[in-house]
Amino acid sequence: MAVTIPIPWLFMYFTLHFPVSPRKNKPNGRLGILHSIMPVLGVWTMLLVAISYTPVMFSSLWLVEGYPHLSAGIGVAAYGSTFLAFSIVATWLLFKTYIWQTGLARLQSAYILLGLSLTIIFGFFANFVFVTVFQNFDFVAIGPASSLFLISAMSYAMLKHRLLDLKLAVLRFVVYVSTLLVMTLAYSTVMSELQQRLVNYLPSFPRQISTAVSIAVALLCFPVLLRKVQQRTQQLFYKSLFQPERAHQILSQIISNSVTSDKLQQEIDRFFCTELGVEWSGIVTCHEEDSQLDEVLSHFFLSGEAILVFDELDEATLKGLLRQKNIQLVIPISLHHHPKGWVYLGPKHSGNAFSCEQLKFLEVVGPQLALAIDHLDQVDRIKEDFVSIASHELRTPMTAIKSYLWLCLFKPSLVLPDNVKHHLQTAYSATERLLDLVRDLLTLSQIEADQLPLKRRPVRLLDLAKCSVLELESLATSKHIHFQINESAVDTSCVVDETKISEVLNNLLGNAIKFSPDSGAIEISLDGSEQYVTISIRDQGPGISAADQERLFQKFGIIQSSYRKSPDSGTGLGLYISQQFAKLHKGLISVSSILGQGSTFTLSLPREQLSLASVASGNRYAKNLVPPSY
Repeated sequence: MAVTIPIPWLFMYFTLHFPVSPRKNKPNGRLGILHSIMPVLGVWTMLLVAISYTPVMFSSLWLVEGYPHLSAGIGVAAYGSTFLAFSIVATWLLFKTYIWQTGLARLQSAYILLGLSLTIIFGFFANFVFVTVFQNFDFVAIGPASSLFLISAMSYAMLKHRLLDLKLAVLRFVVYVSTLLVMTLAYSTVMSELQQRLVNYLPSFPRQISTAVSIAVALLCFPVLLRKVQQRTQQLFYKSLFQPERAHQILSQIISNSVTSDKLQQEIDRFFCTELGVEWSGIVTCHEEDSQLDEVLSHFFLSGEAILVFDELDEATLKGLLRQKNIQLVIPISLHHHPKGWVYLGPKHSGNAFSCEQLKFLEVVGPQLALAIDHLDQVDRIKEDFVSIASHELRTPMTAIKSYLWLCLFKPSLVLPDNVKHHLQTAYSATERLLDLVRDLLTLSQIEADQLPLKRRPVRLLDLAKCSVLELESLATSKHIHFQINESAVDTSCVVDETKISEVLNNLLGNAIKFSPDSGAIEISLDGSEQYVTISIRDQGPGISAADQERLFQKFGIIQSSYRKSPDSGTGLGLYISQQFAKLHKGLISVSSILGQGSTFTLSLPREQLSLASVASGNRYAKNLVPPSY
């Protein structure tokens, strides 16, 4: 009885201070009255604890055929009514809390309410009903043990749903107490053994002095040894826990070392996955693909919220959209209250909720990322403007040089020595390559500035492939390479920019010719489904290793091992630009290759890009048409 009596009062005190609602701080009303009488109820509880040791609780005990029987006094009735009344009030407070709260706090209340209900039911029946009504003592031990329901529910809410954010404190307390206990026992044993050995070796030495010396040595050495052990346990038990200072230091290094926006976003994604243990993360700028989510998020953050946590939202449109994308937390990237994008974080691998330390850290991260991304965007724009201007200025004189070289080489009336003609031919080829580079740089600057004009119209991909084959036929003939087009019965119509997709096919076919051996064959296959149409180009070249395939579609991603087998060199921009063209059409280029067995490049395009009204409008800028990748 003495053990179970304080439990309802203590938990009622906890639930009285647990609610989070606009009305909880009002001094008047039922809660105000309950606050004021809690000390009186506490005195009454301590009085019942004292009474439980007197005959007022149970006046006598006797055995009948080996079974105990009790004569209950007035204290039992006081105990039962008090236990039941306090438990009902605590349950009522917790239920009101469950109604008042929303999101994560409501889920926490639900776990506590479930654990409390089970504890009250089992404890009340085991310690009161069975004993006083049925004179049955078989279930008395279940009374105190029933509190495990409440402890388990609260522990689960602490670990998984950030209840009171006590996970770290409980872990440190348990580790510290365990370490201190083990250290004290081990150290006391060792020091006692040393003292005993000292007495045995020096029997004439006064025992009182040896004891005093041992105690002095123990007191002086124990703090030092304990500090060393605590440092070791800190490394063992807390190394995987979130450390805000360390995270800020790593984030500052990432921001200072990043030279491009793409590089910064990649490092930030890796940072969140590593430091916070999330399954995925992504930085997404405002785009048309998720206009509904962007609109809802913009409206949400107008209220001044620093971050958005999925678990703390009410069931509404926003929570439904986040659930569809498996987004657990959103950090706005905004400058001067104008959103530029969002940082999306997925669930943790552990399934735990984000701790308060992590949430405070993420509130600070948003403005830092906004400033860093804005700065790098300005740098990128300056670089793009420089490349664009320089490319325009280079193209005019290079075109003039190429024209004069052509006149010198192919003018019928001009007869040149063979060595001079060879030098002019070399200069002419170099000029052509330089013009190709200038053209690629111009295209690259337009892509990265989201200012590449696209003129979409319905075409057949098979017709584009045949045109590209005709254009490159002379180049293939010089190496005795023949094309094999496998036409299928599938319709290959799609809505694309004919010029851009033709450039992609020319690039893929040109690479196939470049790396195919003489007298080889290039196989072109077309296929499609209801939504997509694909074209695959298979060559008989040296193949590409798995490690090199990752670099194929990067800027200046030249694979030197492949170019050793080809007399031609490239800028490393062709496949990158082709991939960007494909993505602007919401498509993709993929590669499949085995060393020594050739390579297959596959271009996949959706059949329809825009509505008919948009297609009829003709010229349209491809800004923000690239779908986000999480």
